[in-house]
Amino acid sequence: MKPSVFWRWSLSILMLLLSVAGPALAGTGSARLYCLSLKFARGSDTYNEYYLDFTTLQYGINGELVRNFGGTYSHFSYLELTDNWLGTLDQGAIAVDLPNTDANGNGFPDFLEVAQSVNASSTGQYQILGLSSGTVQATWFRAAGEHTGSCTLRFKPSPVYVWLTFACTFEVLEYTGAFPYTNANGKATATVALRQTELPDYQLAGDLELTRSPTNRLNQLDFPATYWTNSYLQTLELASGSLFRDSQWPTNYSGYVDFADGEPNTPDPDYQTWILSVDDTNDANGNGIPDLSDDTTAAPPRPPTVIVRQGGGQLQFTISGDLNHTNFLQETIALGTTNWSTIQTFVLTKDPQTVSVPIPVGNRFWRVVAQ
Repeated sequence: MKPSVFWRWSLSILMLLLSVAGPALAGTGSARLYCLSLKFARGSDTYNEYYLDFTTLQYGINGELVRNFGGTYSHFSYLELTDNWLGTLDQGAIAVDLPNTDANGNGFPDFLEVAQSVNASSTGQYQILGLSSGTVQATWFRAAGEHTGSCTLRFKPSPVYVWLTFACTFEVLEYTGAFPYTNANGKATATVALRQTELPDYQLAGDLELTRSPTNRLNQLDFPATYWTNSYLQTLELASGSLFRDSQWPTNYSGYVDFADGEPNTPDPDYQTWILSVDDTNDANGNGIPDLSDDTTAAPPRPPTVIVRQGGGQLQFTISGDLNHTNFLQETIALGTTNWSTIQTFVLTKDPQTVSVPIPVGNRFWRVVAQ
């Protein structure tokens, strides 16, 4: 801050500091965080003779159908098949593709985007030890805006002797929310609080520090390992990673977010791999680069000048300065403090421009900060 001229209010005297904020860009984008794993509830066959559970745990059930990187099919899980009549248990595994359509062309699969509907089919393979193995036909349905859907699995043994058909319910894990940030000196800092779609009581919150890549500064933002918390105040560790700007959707940045354990209430690490998408339409200088990763080396606005008048029970601040910059009218009760309160925020759209505040009771100090 560089003070230029000042006034002080005490009965009839006003004190005003004029200053300019250092070069920085601030804005609010929108964020969407979604898990690449699905969460399955227990399924059953037509006659409720068999129950089918998905799990990736060594012991127990967590319902996870996990992303199968490098596999023949996109997703994988272990299975437990319970004979409800005999009380016997058979174990196995399934590998199956998820539908991969992208109707809105935004680069993200509709299947994992709750706002998009799903009505599709896919195939896979299964094996249940001691029972059968063969192919799987999966039929998927989820209405737009709903985070849960239905899946019908038809197990076709080889050689064929009987089909097993299971009705299952699955859940897409998606969190959304605002992404407020400040970009200064090649680094953007954000504090987010994302809420689960249709279940807003469930939250993931924390900080993210995004540093521009030295070799691709406008299009790649790297973040270090950090910690977030969930609604149970459990700590979730995030590994380091990167967000990349999409050339087809230049306001969007996305990348992997890998949790050491995405579901701390289960005994083993699970639900670990997610995608974070940040859409930033802020572009202060109109150069086509969102402020989240744009250069902040442009010259700051010139210090504003102010004429103060009293009238009609108001103090009128007539401010001159560079247009289209945000200005903050702030006050405090004592100098030498960092506790300045913003009482008005405005963009200077004409020169000069007047803002008013009620005449205070007692001592007050004011300053105008241009950004």
